[in-house]
Amino acid sequence: MTASDIRPKAWPIAIQAWKSFGGALLGLLPLVLVTLVLAGALSAAQVAVPKLYAILLRPKAEDIKVVSGLTHVGARLAVILLFSLIVTPLTVAVHRRILAPQAGFLPAARSFFLWLFLLQAAFLAAHAFALLASAVSFVRSLIDLIVDLGAIIVVFRLIFLWSAVAVGEPTKSAETRMDDSWTLSEGRFWLIARTVFFTLLPMAVLLFVTARVVGGPVQKPPPAPVLPPPAVTAVRLIAAGLWGAAMALTFALGASMTSWLSRAVGKKI
Repeated sequence: MTASDIRPKAWPIAIQAWKSFGGALLGLLPLVLVTLVLAGALSAAQVAVPKLYAILLRPKAEDIKVVSGLTHVGARLAVILLFSLIVTPLTVAVHRRILAPQAGFLPAARSFFLWLFLLQAAFLAAHAFALLASAVSFVRSLIDLIVDLGAIIVVFRLIFLWSAVAVGEPTKSAETRMDDSWTLSEGRFWLIARTVFFTLLPMAVLLFVTARVVGGPVQKPPPAPVLPPPAVTAVRLIAAGLWGAAMALTFALGASMTSWLSRAVGKKI
């Protein structure tokens, strides 16, 4: 199927994204297996070490201190760095299977990793502000909500950036790269939103289920007693590994989706 055969409608783009995703899993099988093992191991390791798991958990409003908050942010930043390194090769390879590469793989992968890591770090910094901004849970939750909504808007507006970076499309500067995606996504918010929903819904359900198993019983609000951290069990370790692997596959599926979105709107790559 060529770009001219694809109309800018969410459902056809989602179907094509899944088809290309399936082909990529078979065509890039060694890379897929390495990525899944590493992503699953990284996720399971966080559960296997209770002290690390406790640090990575978002502190409650009444428990936050500057040192504990910075420790939490530093640990999360380290996990983001490692995960970005793990998923970048597969994600870039999926983009390049669909779109014509315009530069060598290593330069494109290096640029893609930097964009991926820095964008996640920016969102983490915004959430860190919410951690330190107030001891009032409601205020912190409100800031988190604003950050999350802002993150969705930014991700949608920059969605055409990823394919261009992955194939090594020439650009004058990072600002130009962002401006190009911002302009191309203008007036296409609902097309992008529907495409993301149709494409990623199955993965979102899998991630939610495995995350619930890892997280254990839901904490109830005061005055209910605070539940202790869940014990390290084989079930939680397996669920954590599945969550990490599923997250890596979600990035690869997202790469297929954004590549076909770029084609659907007529972006010349």
